[in-house]
Amino acid sequence: MLPKGKPKYLQFGWRNSKLKRRLIMSNCTGCGSGAGPFSEGRELVEFVYNAHGGGLRNKSIANGGLKAVCQGCGAGFLLGTYVGTCPACGGVHAVSPPRSTDPINIQFAGNDYRLPEA
Repeated sequence: MLPKGKPKYLQFGWRNSKLKRRLIMSNCTGCGSGAGPFSEGRELVEFVYNAHGGGLRNKSIANGGLKAVCQGCGAGFLLGTYVGTCPACGGVHAVSPPRSTDPINIQFAGNDYRLPEA
């Protein structure tokens, strides 16, 4: 029997990286807000922005990013990091790592939302 601290994918010998990422991110729901990687809209944007102490927001999305259409103004842009803004209107969009392979999973925080000043 393995110690309780071992991740599920190690306990069962899973080598599937997608499953590994999903299990790791599913543990993020305990980060405090109750939101998680499968939330929607502003809730997901704020979750990804704050996930892992803010370390996730500026990480590059695999394969060069996702082609996106701003859900605020309709302009096309490339979402290159997990949290990004539309260059035309500043609308904030995000996608969580377990859902970052398909642009349909990109979430919009709303026309009135702006990223906190760093």
